[in-house]
Amino acid sequence: MKLIKICQKCNKNKASEIHHRFSQKKLYRKIYGDLIDAKFNIQYLCYDCHHNKSLDKFSELEFRQEAEKQGYNLPTMSKSLQFKTM
Repeated sequence: MKLIKICQKCNKNKASEIHHRFSQKKLYRKIYGDLIDAKFNIQYLCYDCHHNKSLDKFSELEFRQEAEKQGYNLPTMSKSLQFKTM
């Protein structure tokens, strides 16, 4: 049986798309690998909500903090985040 999810933003429409709260751009995929696809970083959204400009997003620091809370072992942060936290 297939589980039908409801959009986690509007709670009305059927969720048809997956939104990563922290970017899955190439650099971050290289650093964090499959951690990008962890449950805490995923939102199930309908088409309209996913293409809306006001999506929930994580900065790299927020992503790392949430991953630590969830008990994940983290790789070294990106150089840009290292520079920001100095």
